[in-house]
Amino acid sequence: MEARREELRRWVTEQHHEQRRKDGEYYPNHLMRVAERAEQYVKYGYEIGLCHDLIEDTNWTTKQLWEYLISIGYDPAEVEPICKAVHHLTEVYSSDNYPWLNREQRKRLEADRLFAIEDRDTVTVKYCDLLDNVGAAKNLTADFRKRYLEEKAHVIDGLDQGIHELYDEVKKALSDAFELD
Repeated sequence: MEARREELRRWVTEQHHEQRRKDGEYYPNHLMRVAERAEQYVKYGYEIGLCHDLIEDTNWTTKQLWEYLISIGYDPAEVEPICKAVHHLTEVYSSDNYPWLNREQRKRLEADRLFAIEDRDTVTVKYCDLLDNVGAAKNLTADFRKRYLEEKAHVIDGLDQGIHELYDEVKKALSDAFELD
């Protein structure tokens, strides 16, 4: 079991190897933090956390992720909840898909889409992602940080279907982050 998780970690890191966050941080570090936090709360949280940005940030599809997970030893009963969660966590209203919408419009539509997710585990992994993103916001420029945090606050305000302990942690992290400004 550990061998396949290690292989997945290696493979996901390879897929994101050239990507950096806005502050210059190596992107796979974010994925590892989300995975490590999510595995404490969600069955397959490690896998979902590692892969949560794979479809939107690489050329991979959900079908290809499914096939890859099978190839490294996951069985279909394990792959289904992983791929379903990754699918739900994949941004739909991106600037590539909706170039005629401005950022505010896209983020509102994306938040509305997330609000409709009914799977507690998927929402809980999103909390882990939000916690890491809010923590990294301190490295953004002041103007962008304010807008970024407001976007995250809008998401968490309508996304209360996950584990409440983490929901409260995200709300607190956002409150603390706003106080820094």
